[in-house]
Amino acid sequence: MRSSAIIFALLFSAPAFADDAQTAAQEILARFDHEPDVRSLQRRAMSYAHAHPAEVASWRGRARISALLPQLRVAVDYNTDADDTRTFTSATSEPRQVLGNDQKAGYELRASWDLDEVVFNRSEIQVRRAVVNASRQRDNVVSEVTKIFFSRRRAQVDLLLAEDLSAKARVKAELRIAELTAYLDGLTGGWFSKQIRK
Repeated sequence: MRSSAIIFALLFSAPAFADDAQTAAQEILARFDHEPDVRSLQRRAMSYAHAHPAEVASWRGRARISALLPQLRVAVDYNTDADDTRTFTSATSEPRQVLGNDQKAGYELRASWDLDEVVFNRSEIQVRRAVVNASRQRDNVVSEVTKIFFSRRRAQVDLLLAEDLSAKARVKAELRIAELTAYLDGLTGGWFSKQIRK
């Protein structure tokens, strides 16, 4: 009878204890609400790294459309011939000189289309490689930023919850947070620290 009363008390007190722990955890994490969340940080880091596979993929369409545009060739030919003719007349036996200039100008405009490039443009292979590289770069940036963000947050919480830290231990913890902040700044072009200061 006594053991069932203990079990009964534990069952009903456990949720209350869990609720208290949950509330305390939420209050601790709420202290960092002024900082950017991880999704905003990831988007900013991708933008800073120019890691947008969708943008690179749009190059494929542009490559095909460019095949519809003609290649233009313009040529201008300008020629000047000078004539110097001397003739003699029988009456006076004096030479008579006739000078003349012949000027010729030619123009050529040629347009040519390479329509097989509309079906398959050779640059599509390079675009495909660029899309794959951009996807890998995006994944690497997102992974790196996420790891650093949560390492920094854990370090912040550890420092917040630490009791009776020596000055040396506190300085080490503060430096670790500053180091992780600097990494995030490097991956976002200084955006992260600016957002914290706001």
